[in-house]
This record gives sequence, C-alpha cells and structure tokens, in this order.
Amino acid sequence: MDDIDSDDIPSSTLGATPSELGDYEPAPLPDDLNRGTETPSGTPSATPTGTPAPGASKKSSSKSAASTLTKSGALKQKPGPKPGGGKVKSSSGGSAKNAVNPGLKQTTFSMVTPINQKNYYTEYLKRDDQIYVYRQVQEDTKKAKAGSVAVSNNTKGTPSAAATPDPDGTEGKEENQTIVIHPGSRNLRIGFGVDPYPKTVKMVIARRLQGAKKVKHEEEGEQEDVEMTDDNDPITTAIKTVKKDLKERMKFYKCRIQPGSTDLTTNYNTKNTQPEEIPEHNDPSKVDWTDTSDKKEYYTGEAALRVKDSNYTLRWPVIHGCFNETEMYSSPQEVLGDMAIILVEALEAELGVKFTDYKNYNVVLLIPDLYDKTYVSSLVDLLLHKMDFPRVALLQEGMGATFGAGISTSCVIDVGAQKTSICCVEDGMVVPDSRVNLKYGGDDVTNAFLKLLENISFPYKVDPKDTNDMLLVEELKTQYATADEGSIGVSTGQLIHPRQNKLTQKYTFKFYDEGMLAPLGLFYPELFEPLNTVYKEFFRDRHRLFPRNMDVYESNKEDNPVSGAQTALLIKQGLIEAPEEPVEGEAAVEKEIVDDVEQPYLFLTGLDHAVIQSIKSAAVSDPSRPGKMYENIIIVGGGAQLAGFETLLVDRLGIWRSMARNDGEDDGVSDEAIAVMPPPRDMDPQILTWKGGAVFSRLKVVEEMYITQKEWDLLGPRSIHYRTMFAY
Repeated sequence: MDDIDSDDIPSSTLGATPSELGDYEPAPLPDDLNRGTETPSGTPSATPTGTPAPGASKKSSSKSAASTLTKSGALKQKPGPKPGGGKVKSSSGGSAKNAVNPGLKQTTFSMVTPINQKNYYTEYLKRDDQIYVYRQVQEDTKKAKAGSVAVSNNTKGTPSAAATPDPDGTEGKEENQTIVIHPGSRNLRIGFGVDPYPKTVKMVIARRLQGAKKVKHEEEGEQEDVEMTDDNDPITTAIKTVKKDLKERMKFYKCRIQPGSTDLTTNYNTKNTQPEEIPEHNDPSKVDWTDTSDKKEYYTGEAALRVKDSNYTLRWPVIHGCFNETEMYSSPQEVLGDMAIILVEALEAELGVKFTDYKNYNVVLLIPDLYDKTYVSSLVDLLLHKMDFPRVALLQEGMGATFGAGISTSCVIDVGAQKTSICCVEDGMVVPDSRVNLKYGGDDVTNAFLKLLENISFPYKVDPKDTNDMLLVEELKTQYATADEGSIGVSTGQLIHPRQNKLTQKYTFKFYDEGMLAPLGLFYPELFEPLNTVYKEFFRDRHRLFPRNMDVYESNKEDNPVSGAQTALLIKQGLIEAPEEPVEGEAAVEKEIVDDVEQPYLFLTGLDHAVIQSIKSAAVSDPSRPGKMYENIIIVGGGAQLAGFETLLVDRLGIWRSMARNDGEDDGVSDEAIAVMPPPRDMDPQILTWKGGAVFSRLKVVEEMYITQKEWDLLGPRSIHYRTMFAY
C-alpha cells in the first residue's frame, strides 16, 4: 500500500487504546467480498465463503487500531481491528505498503444484457396515442363531447341542434367561419364556405419601379422584341399539321370546305386597316383606368391591370401552378410577399375580412394534384405564420372537382390558364399513379389564336408584352374560338380597343378556320411550344429561389410525389430511359429513373394521349377502373370552355384508344363507352373546383384535417402527412 497521510485516519481511531478496542467484534464480509480472501500466512483460506476462520475473532481483538508514523512518513499498523470492521490483508512479507484492497465493486452501474436481435419488438409510433396530432384529435373530441353534454344538461325541453348528432356528417351551423382559397396562375378564387359562388380576383400585382430597375426592365423588353421569318419559324410546320387534321375531320363529318377562304380573309384585312372611333357617349366598353397620381407602392387585381403608367410593372407570383422564379423576382420573400398582399387585399375588398380578424377564421386551401412539396409547405407557412390564420386544411383539386360535381368516381380534366391537370378519382380519393401535369392551357390557345390572326393580316398590331393587348385577344378568343367544325366559315369579327384619355377604336376583320385551329393545339402542343416564352423562362429558372425538396435519407434524391402516368409519358417522349426489367403492379415504373428529371416538365403530349395514359395507369391495380373512368369524364377550368369541345375530345379519345388497342398497347381495355358529364345545375366549370372546397369545409371530417399553428411550430411539414386524406 502507498504512503498514507495521518490526516486520512479518523481521530477516534488514532486516539483509541488497545483496552478500549479489545472487545471489538469485526463485521463479517459479504459473500461476494469474502471470496478469495487470504490468511495471514498468504495461503488461501479453505473456510467456506461467508464463514469466519477459526480463531479470527481472538486474533482481531488482540490487534491495535492505532498506527504510528515512522521516520520516512509511512504508517505502520499495530494489531487491532480496522475502523470499517474489516482487517488489512497484506502480502506474505506483511508490509502495509504491499497490502491488497478488499474486492469492492468498481462501479455501481449494473450491466445491461445485450438484446437478442432475433426476438425483439417495439411499439414506438405504432399506436395513435403515441403521435401528437392524433392525441390532439382525441382531446378535441373529448372536449366537444363534454361541451355537448353541458349544453344538453343546461337546456330544458328539446335538446339543441348542436347536441344532436348529424347523420349526414355535415355541420348545421351557417356561420362564415371558413374561407376557401383556390390560387391559380391567372385568377384567385376566394369565398366563405357557405357562399354559393366565389369571388374571382386577378392574381397580379403592379409594383412601382425604382430608377435603376426601370432602365433594366426597358432594356430587357427591347431585346426580347425579335420577329421571326417564315424560313426559321417552327410554328409553320405545326400549323400545316393542324390544318391537315381539320380538313380530314371536316370531310369525315361532310362539312363544306370553302376554297380560297384564306386568301379572301387576308385581302379584306389588308384593305381595312383604319379603325373606327367610337364617341364617348356611345362607348359601352369604356375603361376606368387606374389613377396613379397618389404614387402608391402597389395595386392588385383589376386595378393593377388598368395601370398604364410606365413606372409600374406587373408581376404574377404564380405561373404554371408553381411559384414564379423568373428574373422578375430576386428572392423568395418577394414572391411570398406579393402573394400575401394579393390575398390580404382580396379578403378585405371582396369578403370584408380585415387582417386583425384572421384569427377568427379557418382556411381550406386547394392545391394541385401533382404538387410540389416546397410550394405547399410555403403556402401553409404563409397562412399560419405570416397571416395568422389559426387552422388550415388541404384539399387536392381533383378531389375538389368531384366534391363540387357531387360524384365520387370520375376522370377529372382541369384545363387552366397555364397548366392542364388530369387525374382519376375513385371513391373520393385521387389514384396516385393516374396524375398528369401538362404545362399548357388557355393562355397558349390565346397565343396561337393571335399568331393565326397575324398570318391573315390582322389589322391591329398587338404587342405580346402588353398585358392589356393580350386581354383584348383573350376576349376575341372567348367570342370567336370554337371546337365545332360545323360552324367554320368566313366570319366577320370586331375588336374594341379602349385607350387612355382617347376615344375607343373599333377594328373590323374577317377570319375563316383560325377559331378552330387554335383549340386544336391542345391535341397538337407543338403548335404552342414556339410561342410559349413563359414556359421557357419557367423551365430555365426553376428552383432558382425556392430549394428542391430533398429526401432526408438520400441527399441527392428529390422527395416529391411520383406518378406512373407522368413517368410513362416521359418515357414515350424519350426524356428519360425506361427500366431494363419493368416490375409488374402499381410500381411498374421505378422512382429511380426520374431522379434527374422533374416530372412536371411535360409539354409535348397531346391532351387525348395524356387522358388515355392516365386511365391506363389507374387500371394497373384495378382492371375494372377504365370502364368507370371513361364513362365519367368531367372537364373543369376555363381553358377549354369552347363550343363542341366535349364532342371533339370524345372523338379523339375513341380514335387513339382504338389505335392503341390495335398496336397492343392498351392491354385489351378499349371497349368502354366514352362520355363527358356536363357540370351539375348548369354551374360554371371554372368555379367547380372551388365549390368542392366549400362543400368539403362543411363536412364534420374536416375538423380532423385542420393543421393548427401549434402543430406546425412543433412538427413543420410533417404535420401535413398526419392531417391530409391523401398520402403526402
């Protein structure tokens, strides 16, 4: 044993005499400490464990507990018991320096037995009561039941309607507590859940420019104004293809084709280039232009479109169903800021809801079927945090369309301004592999119609970069575009051009088949591609401001929903490679083949091919689906509201489906009747999706779909997974 300081020895022991300690009986050691002890002679004791050796008591009582200091400073022990009740065990030499400590435990921590890897089980996150969101639902249900019991106990006579269960699962209250929001690329539709129709607001904001930004904006506009000749214009070939198809269709239906009609219309438009001025008192289309003398920082909605001041620029925060990340914006905060301003202004102007009252309203937000997670989470965060709404529920547009139409199973075709969505809905749920997102819509039909009018010497020079001019062309498309080949003939049209501080001008022109060729671009998108400059900028600048939503386990893999129909169309176009060994079943197309290609970027696919592929992909897991889908097609959105479009779509679906069957690509599923359902109660198809959101907000089940501010702060985007009807 090492040298021991005298200060470490208790004073009671140092001062004790042998006579005082002579009768001391040492305490027996525990069994685990008594094993392997040695006798004073160094020989292991043969006495059983836990039993003192013979004569040990006498020897211990004759030893002294006190020690004296030697010249070297070491202590030598005298015979006697130790203060702790034991005895000093020394080596064979008997010196205290070489004494051995008792066999005490090295630690008080118990050893954990290794788990058997073959037989172990855990219930972590396998019960609803272990998930915060589900526990919150149960607590809210208990509180609601307790409140109903209290109301029924305090009410005399007949119980109130609040305490009476609703067998239909709908709320009985008629209070405006829920706001339904459906954002689009061109229009924003908002309204209370109890309103029959929504309010429509233009999704645009006019912001005042600074000096440096204004010069840059003008220079960019001059560089983009480049005209293309017939030699290098790729649209010429597309027009020839569409005209050939139209002639074949007219011959099939025995419609009269007027020879020389194109030359007739061109000659008329060339001669009649001078407009007629309309007196102010006879002007039915007079426009109240926005007065910018107050120099406001921004204008929204219709007021923004009526701004003619060059110090302001128009910005659209949403394009092609996603955030606008073109050079128009420099940060994600600008995009979300513009969107928040448009929402705040619309809610106050159209619904009378002020910013301070948002805490009293819930929100039902409609999102695309094939959504981008960054887009969805950013909107939810904007509504919950920036705008302080207490709760937000999410609903896919395809589900909203079926809710609004009052059906549970359908193939939904949503033709918007800048995107076209297709999905199959069965029993109120979107079939994941049936979703298709095409990046063209009604705006592309407008651009094609303008190009066709210019080919026949349209008398008015339209500036494609001027929003007001494009709105005029939009009105012309609404009046004269058609999908009915029987109405084709040489027709006369009028263009009313309102001007600021000047008399309105009226142009007269003639056209032939241009009104039919432009809508056919939905089936021949190569007619749209050369004219769609917005899509090219969108594709180039995608994810410039908002980051990609990446997988938490694989950093180089994007975590966005994958659709089998979308992937199959990409393979047919050669944008991605098909797997060498396709797997049967719903996962026939592996996600790995689209890791480097984003699925929403699908353009050169006709609407008829996309519908057939959507229904075909939906039938992989259930062969009985095609019959129900082909018989229940519904068309929503404003991009395809053309006379005869339903008949045109049915004909083209029948033609291409028969060709696919002959080529062995339709798996024999080609005999079902094709029918397009009309909107219920003559409702405008443009508001049908919003109406479905309003119906959804009245269901009791929506209470379980609301994402609260507390849940969003705690779980973030994970709360969407727990609170939505679809797989997020």
